[in-house]
Amino acid sequence: MYYIQSAPQIEQTNYLPLILWSIYLIGVVLFSFRFFVNLRTILHKIKANPKHRYLEYTNVLLQDLVVPHTFLSYIFLNRTEYEHHLIPDEVLLHEQTHAKQKHAIDIIILEILQIVFWFNPLLYYIKKDIKLNHEFLADQAVLQKGINSAQYKKTLLAFSSNATEPRFTNSINYSLIKKRFTVMNTHTSKRKIWLRSSLLLPLLALTLYGFSEKMEVVKPLSNQTLSTDTIRDIIIFIDESNALKLNGVPVQLNDLKTEINKLNPQLTKEQKNLFLEATINYENSGSESFIERITSILIESDIYSHRSRLINDSIHSGFGMHQSKNQYIGKTIAEANTIYENQTMVLSPLNGLSSPWQSAIELQELQNGDSKPVKTELIKEYNAIAKNINSQAEGNATANMKDINRLMHIYHSMSKKQRQLSEPFPQFGHLQAANTQQKATPEEVAEYNKLAKQINSQPPNKTVIRLKDVKRLRVLYDKMSAEQKANAEPMPNFPPPPPPVAAGSTIKRMPLPAPPPPNATAEQLKAYEKAIKDYKAEQNYTYKHKTKEGKEVEVLVIQDTDDLLPPPPPPPVSPLAYASTMVKKNAQFFYEGNPISSDEALAILRKDQSLNISTTYTDANQAKVNITKDPIKTKNSNSNEVTSGKNFAIHSAVTNLVVDADTLEELKSFDFDGLRKIFSENQPDTMISVEFNYNKPVSLNESIINKFRYTMSCKSSDLDENILKFKRVLSKLESI
Repeated sequence: MYYIQSAPQIEQTNYLPLILWSIYLIGVVLFSFRFFVNLRTILHKIKANPKHRYLEYTNVLLQDLVVPHTFLSYIFLNRTEYEHHLIPDEVLLHEQTHAKQKHAIDIIILEILQIVFWFNPLLYYIKKDIKLNHEFLADQAVLQKGINSAQYKKTLLAFSSNATEPRFTNSINYSLIKKRFTVMNTHTSKRKIWLRSSLLLPLLALTLYGFSEKMEVVKPLSNQTLSTDTIRDIIIFIDESNALKLNGVPVQLNDLKTEINKLNPQLTKEQKNLFLEATINYENSGSESFIERITSILIESDIYSHRSRLINDSIHSGFGMHQSKNQYIGKTIAEANTIYENQTMVLSPLNGLSSPWQSAIELQELQNGDSKPVKTELIKEYNAIAKNINSQAEGNATANMKDINRLMHIYHSMSKKQRQLSEPFPQFGHLQAANTQQKATPEEVAEYNKLAKQINSQPPNKTVIRLKDVKRLRVLYDKMSAEQKANAEPMPNFPPPPPPVAAGSTIKRMPLPAPPPPNATAEQLKAYEKAIKDYKAEQNYTYKHKTKEGKEVEVLVIQDTDDLLPPPPPPPVSPLAYASTMVKKNAQFFYEGNPISSDEALAILRKDQSLNISTTYTDANQAKVNITKDPIKTKNSNSNEVTSGKNFAIHSAVTNLVVDADTLEELKSFDFDGLRKIFSENQPDTMISVEFNYNKPVSLNESIINKFRYTMSCKSSDLDENILKFKRVLSKLESI
């Protein structure tokens, strides 16, 4: 028997699928890596660069000289060109169209598909067509806004570049310019564009969009770039037509509160109150009522501090000029807290009264019971801080905020016995930040030099001292730096005050003249003016002083009496004369609430000129003159009463008004427009006093007020400024 041994069969291995799958997976990994690197690069640029919000778009400002491009709602622009307004409006509109139509979403979807189907050669052709279609849509949106076609083409050429653009973005590209010009000239309809785009949908199911250009290299940014976590300034600009800009970006009044709240979302209500101060720059002096509305919006946004300035320069549109000196801008919350705690505060004296801070703590202890004893180390710390403050001269005491907070915290924790045995709690009232100005402004130095030169140039044998100038001179001198003082006029060597009056002797002086009656005659007013003039002159005095050289100098001291008394009010126009004026203005007349003719009104006033007159206006500005025997009471929409005396003729006879509010809400919602109308109907030089009363306890700046009373006396030209001051007080009032 024979056995045949066959040769072993070697099975062949097919490596082609393994090679193909390996190549495919390598491509997936590479394209995935590229996708996430590109996405991370764009997100980093958004986070690391300053941003300006405009409508629903966000402008990201880069230091690099890049072509404007868009990703989702973010528009990337060169910072220098943007801040100097070198980017044409049509270019911004072009990029805003990309953002509005979300072209970047198409690119992201195709990029994800390309990770899976990276091997498909049709993707590059599809990419080109889709990118071109995006540009067609953006160009069409620009031209529909009325932009000149020829001018727009020149702008595209100026901003086009062969440089690569960031992935996921849309930007102006030179390689597509020719086709875009062709489409502009042929006026391709939107319907055709969408039809062509729809033909690509079947291909999109099999292929995806990718990028072949090189990635943009991001240069390191300067250290001046603000993080989104830092505190941002609030600068509001109002142009002559009352158009608004917030930090240089146009904004509607209805959107102002929303945009303000977007600037510093990381701050709490208390932090906004501490760290934020808004600046309002306006060009039109008649914008006061508009500023009041903005002030109300700021208060609603928890921003209680603001400054307003009338300016005449609109080049920078309120951003980049008159920048705020707020020391917290650009700082993180931690940095701002450090500055605040280490800030030197001026402690106002109390003139013998107890400290409201101590009283508030002890009142809380009465309600909650005595505190437990604290450790000896804390007592020592409290004593050191309190002793340092108590040892300072009254009126010049200062302390940093960190020590003040620590002082009150430890005192609050101490038992009554520990408080009695420890250093007395410092007697200070409200806190005010110490003046941080390092030197006087050039205008203040010039003012100082002028005053000092006038005083130094006086004859050596006679010195005239105006106390008003002396006070101002010392204020200016204290502001000046050492270098400014060295280069300025020497501080005048004022003589010492006169010797005190001998014991038992008296000085006879003219008493302050009583104001004339409301119905004073011309002779009485003239006599009153002379009495005031004589009274002011008698306040001045002369004394003699010997210098160090032995020379005798006569010193004339002129008291600061400029604002001693307001000028007497002009005589009121009679009700009959006022009614005659209103007849010429086609006013409607009412007597005791019943309509009458103008002739009947004049006849009634001729018989009895002691009647009271008030004028109101309809929405159509139609005047209604009311004649009555009763005292006039004008009510606003919230039932606040404004009461005047006899012969109440709103146009000229009102000099004293009283506002009594039943609730704090009524007081805060008082109709100031009605008050303006009363002032406007009076003569411009008339001083009118308005007293606001609320006879219930309220708190103001952590102080308790049992009965709130606020009086403002001013002319019509100063009314808006006084209203703004009063509104600031009202915003801080709280019911108890």
